[in-house]
This record gives sequence, C-alpha cells and structure tokens, in this order.
Amino acid sequence: MKNYLKCLLLMLPFILASCEEDAEPQVVGQFDSGVFISNEGNFGEGDGSLSFISSAGVVSNNLFSTVNGGALGDVVQSLHVGADQLFAVVNNSNKVEAMTLDSLKSAYTITDVSLPRYMVSHDGVGYVSEWVSFSDLGRVTLFDLETGTVDKSITTDYGAEGLIITQGRLFVTNNFTTTVSVIDLSSEEVVASIQVGNSPAGMVLDADGDVWVVCSGGYDANYAPLNDGKLVELNPASYEVKSETDLNANLSGKIAVAPSGQTIYYLMGNQVYSLSTDAPEAGQVWKEEAAAVSFYGIGVDQSGNVYAADAKGFAENGEVFVYNPAGELQNKYTVGRGPNGFAFN
Repeated sequence: MKNYLKCLLLMLPFILASCEEDAEPQVVGQFDSGVFISNEGNFGEGDGSLSFISSAGVVSNNLFSTVNGGALGDVVQSLHVGADQLFAVVNNSNKVEAMTLDSLKSAYTITDVSLPRYMVSHDGVGYVSEWVSFSDLGRVTLFDLETGTVDKSITTDYGAEGLIITQGRLFVTNNFTTTVSVIDLSSEEVVASIQVGNSPAGMVLDADGDVWVVCSGGYDANYAPLNDGKLVELNPASYEVKSETDLNANLSGKIAVAPSGQTIYYLMGNQVYSLSTDAPEAGQVWKEEAAAVSFYGIGVDQSGNVYAADAKGFAENGEVFVYNPAGELQNKYTVGRGPNGFAFN
C-alpha cells in the first residue's frame, strides 16, 4: 500500500496536467524508441527546450523543465546520445547538460565551456566543440562521460563546429574559416589541417568510410552571399580531397546520411536535396515542402525516414516533418521554438 501511495503521489502532477484543456503532452515513460529534438529557442530569452517523439508518434514537449523543474537554457544548439545519457549542448548559456537517458533527470552540468556547439563521444570521453568567442581560436574540450570532469582542451581554428570520429581521429570543421582540423585521439594533438571551402559545418560518413563536409558558403564585404557552398569528400586516412560538388548557392550547414551510407541529404530553404555518393554531381531536390517556412535541421533514422525541422522563423513553435524513404509525408509534429536537430535513440 505504501508503495502504491508513493507512486500515486509521484504521478499526480502528470495526471493533473493531462486534465488541463490544451495541455502539452507530458512525460509518458521510457525514451528507448524515438527521437529527441533540440529546440534552440530565441536568442537571449532562455526558452530553449527538449522534445521527444516516440515511435508510436506521441509528442512530449518541454521535457527538461518538466522533469527537472528548471529551464534548459539559452540557445540549445545540439544533442548527443552516449553512455546511457542524453547531452544537451547549450550555446549561449555556456554549458553542457547531461541527463540520464531513461528518466531525463539531470546528472551533471559542465560549465567550463565557451559558446559550445556540438558533441561526440568515444571510449568514455566526450568531445565538445567551442567557438570560444568571435575573435579567439576555437577549441575542443574533453571530459569524462561518467563524472563530467573536464580533462583538457585542444585548440583548433576559428569557429570550431562539426565533429566526427573515424579511424582513431577526430575531424573538426572550423566554421569561421575554410579548414577542417584533424586531431589524433591517441596523442590528443592536431595533426593536420585540410582546406575545404567557406564555412565548413556538418559532416557525415558514407558507405566507404569517407567523410563528407558541407560548406555553407561565404559572404562578400557587403554581406552578400558568394553562392559558393559545396560538398567536399575527404579520405580520412590520407586527408586527400576526393571530390568537390559545387552547389552554386549558400546553404544550411546541416547534413544527414541514409542508413545505406549512399545517399546524403542537405537543406536549402524549404527544400531537402539528395545526392548519391556514387554520382555527387547529380544532386537534386528530394522534397519541397510548401507548408514549411524554412528547414533548419535534418536527421535520418535507422529505417531511412527523413526528419526535417522547420523553425517557422522563430515566430512561433516549430514543426517536424517526417517523410518515408520515398519522400512521402508520414506525419507532422508541433515541437518547441526553433527546432534545429535530432538525436535518435
């Protein structure tokens, strides 16, 4: 009886919330099958949030504040799943928030970071890219996944951004430059700098193990776009540039890859483009979504379904469009303000 009463008391806030008219969906249980969404929020307002769409299509919004009783922070830049934890990289709050994956309770908070952007993990170590500032060199900070203890930082180049690990090396795009830095994980030192294109950002691995970098493109002295965005294919062993695909436009720095590793997706406006890694010169519109203002994030699940996030110009809560591998719209979900990325679990 005591255990029953204890459970009832714990569930009472959620029961009451579900009875409110137009209440948002609340925490419904485990998070072992679905996708987390990082909602960036409006800059300076501290309204960044966390959403989850279950495999059954149930949406839960404002999860961090629901579970932990406080705001997630200002500009939730990205998410990462690793070591049975969910990590939220919160850019303008200068922190990384670690949550237990089963309950989303806060495990620890890392505050020894400056304008953090993205995160990966390997062998019990977390790696976070940081802009640091708009005038200082960027860096990657290493920390213990279990305790959150920061080990060291490695300086790269200006605007450290996207991260990917392959063949014992960490590749880091430097968004304020034209370079990708390569860090040897054993020595924890930068061992190479690769020239790619203006504003390199997201990266993916293809079926052959090559690294694909999306370069968003630059601007002239009058802030007019140079329309020099491109996709660059790198050999991660030799650092050789294997191919360059000029896109003749400035574009989003977000990129995703199909489970087969043979199709890459990227974004421009309200259009999703696809490109075959075997014929990179033949990139084409995969899906144009008239109902979207402008796509701001993209992800692909293990079944090949494509998730495209529409920030709605940050004027209202954003939406997530889900398409099957054939490009047919399967569902549309309302999430938080400024959805920008996905973490599948």
